[in-house]
Amino acid sequence: DQLVKVYTRYQEMLKSSHAFDFGDLIVATYKLLRDRPDILEKYQDHFRYLMVDEYQDTNRAQYLLVSLLAKKYRNLCVVGDEDQSIYKWRGADVRNILDFQKDYPDAVAVKLEQNYRSTQNIINAASAVIRNNKGRFDKTLWTANEVGEKIRWVQLSDERAEAEFVGKEIQKWLAAHHEYSFQDVAVFYRSHAQSRSLEEIFRRNRINYRIVGGVGFYERKEIKDALAYMRVLVNPDDSVSLLRIINVPARGLGKTTLDKVEQFANTRRLSFFAGLRKLLEEGATDVPPSAKKKLVEFVKMLDSFRDLATRSHVSEVYHHILEATGYVTELKAENSDEAQARVQNLEEFDTVIQFFEEDAKRRGLGPKDGLLQGFLNQVTLEASLLNKEDETSNVGSVSMMTLHSSKGLEFPLVFLVGMEEGIFPSRQAIGGEEENSEGVEEERRLAYVGLTRAKQKLLLTNAQVRRIYGQVQVASASRFLAEIPHEFVEMEIQRPDTGARFGVRASWESEKATGYQSWKSKPAAATGPAKTAGGLTYEYDDGGASAYKVQSTAVGDEGGSIAVGQKVRHAAYGLGTVKNLEGSTADRKVTIEFTGRVVKKFSLKHVQLDPA
Repeated sequence: DQLVKVYTRYQEMLKSSHAFDFGDLIVATYKLLRDRPDILEKYQDHFRYLMVDEYQDTNRAQYLLVSLLAKKYRNLCVVGDEDQSIYKWRGADVRNILDFQKDYPDAVAVKLEQNYRSTQNIINAASAVIRNNKGRFDKTLWTANEVGEKIRWVQLSDERAEAEFVGKEIQKWLAAHHEYSFQDVAVFYRSHAQSRSLEEIFRRNRINYRIVGGVGFYERKEIKDALAYMRVLVNPDDSVSLLRIINVPARGLGKTTLDKVEQFANTRRLSFFAGLRKLLEEGATDVPPSAKKKLVEFVKMLDSFRDLATRSHVSEVYHHILEATGYVTELKAENSDEAQARVQNLEEFDTVIQFFEEDAKRRGLGPKDGLLQGFLNQVTLEASLLNKEDETSNVGSVSMMTLHSSKGLEFPLVFLVGMEEGIFPSRQAIGGEEENSEGVEEERRLAYVGLTRAKQKLLLTNAQVRRIYGQVQVASASRFLAEIPHEFVEMEIQRPDTGARFGVRASWESEKATGYQSWKSKPAAATGPAKTAGGLTYEYDDGGASAYKVQSTAVGDEGGSIAVGQKVRHAAYGLGTVKNLEGSTADRKVTIEFTGRVVKKFSLKHVQLDPA
């Protein structure tokens, strides 16, 4: 109902302004031609021959408009590839091209099967993947290019190891191929939230990079907002950070009120926050009562945050800030793709905090050692190392982008990272209990697009364990990896030495398999449960770690190791109390209340909880 009201009001405002938006250019034109046969005939006679490019990306309105214009003379040529229809999220309907010959039975189909970009090995691998889609036309791609080397599929322990691997491979490849530079390399991922680990490694190793279609992780608004809250807790006199968040999320504090506070502070030669506190102490008679109440609540909230920061882990402070301010709640209420991406970035920022806390724990540091200040120092240092490309340099930058942004591009060397179930294909595409076949087919088309961007060399990576969106999870290899025949791919498993702690890069050993059969026949290690993807079994090895050992059976199924009232610690949410246990042994669920009254429900099969 709310959306209908907003849309109606929006259209009224457009009409009163005698304005069209982009969508109106097609919708209004279609309605005009539909309702005025005389005008339709005029334009049918004028445009007797129609040609539409990228037809697989057309939406319903575009389809109807083209159908009207072509109806009289039926001279219509469309060009498109249903295997590259990847924009359903913005209205594209792949059925437009799949049903074209049903709409125009006398149409002649001409298959353009020669590929001028990639090696035959890459084409064969991509073709094998997309062949699993039902909604497509049969075709056999070929190229006059060389057969080329096999695709490399590399499995690593976690996302840090993955990022370090990508960085080292880029440096090795450029050292061996002096005719190429950074601009000839691309790294693709499913969502921008995955760029953070890569950015960190690239900055550390002086690898020039640019984010295509996005901004650097620490430059994203929601990350800047979160950091501003934290900085104010460490330094209340940081007026820049305070002014950034005093109305984020919106608190109804107008410019007039804030100007009065700032003027008062300047007159007393105080910081904004010190001036605000002093103004309230003196009664704030020049401020309206409603605004005064909001300012008092804001000061109390920051004081409570600061008190928590002196005795809690950084992650607990962070979660409490997001919960108490309603920041994430407001984003989720927007129910938009952009808002969802921002929530994912905030969850990924949780991963940054977790890595910091693990390192602090190894050094014997706790909340009383100024962890929040230390964390902010580390982040500030990382952000200050943001790579700024010298425009006079001819080395260029590695292109980092989502798979959606890669369409139409090509690079000699391509990395496709995060090839795991739940990431690619995404959780949304896979669906719930009943798999969303349309969603998976769209994801498979996206994989096809990504694979065919590579001209010469293609590397695919997946992690055994990944912190993604703030959650620690054992990651199953993407089904798309399992769909590549072994003759086109070389599989490697890279793991740290057994003495290395999980998540810390030591020296690496690499195990190569000639194909799936070698990989499949390898016995599962005793250090972790076997996982399967696409019918293939691989071992999970935590490298000798104990901190994030994921259990193959539910916690508490044997020996009653978890109970209501028990204190536990979660890697992402910190300290919590078990409030409820429910469900059968095969699928028990636990409800936990964490610091800041954050309540979460987990499946015991998939969560790691440590005794507090």
